[in-house]
Amino acid sequence: MNKERKCIGASILCFSRAPDNLLYFLLGREKFTKHYKDACKFSDFGGAANEGEGPEECASREFFEETLNSVPIFLKDSPDMFPVPVRNRTHMANLLKKKTYYAKVNFEFERKKTCVYTTFLVEVRWMPEVVVRYEYLMRLQPRKEFEKDRIAYMSPQMILNSITNIKSTYFP
Repeated sequence: MNKERKCIGASILCFSRAPDNLLYFLLGREKFTKHYKDACKFSDFGGAANEGEGPEECASREFFEETLNSVPIFLKDSPDMFPVPVRNRTHMANLLKKKTYYAKVNFEFERKKTCVYTTFLVEVRWMPEVVVRYEYLMRLQPRKEFEKDRIAYMSPQMILNSITNIKSTYFP
């Protein structure tokens, strides 16, 4: 008997290739919040799905919210065309539905329904200036609450060296 599958959340994990061809991940640091176990830890851009939201819509919405739309994304509509800039979260969700991501990972949890958390691995252009752009956009809205207090490019070695500060996310 097939159980019904329910999207409980989704995220986008960005990676870039630097000019020296080294691999970096673009991550956001969770702002400090008392009693939040993942405070001040770096993670991808994602979160819980709204009612009736699919993984592509959830990941796109969360990405645009958490990056303040400061990270230009260029995805290919088809394998034989040049990357096109993503205009908004609906455009991004539609491109993700066309499988324009590098990889997709589904984490499944058994309950009354099969709960699925999806992570899309997306390659973005190497643009170190997005870190400054993000900080600038945060300063423009001083009263707004942000989930992330900074974004940063991190190499796999940097992530491994700080393994004591980075723990896997707990899924309900």
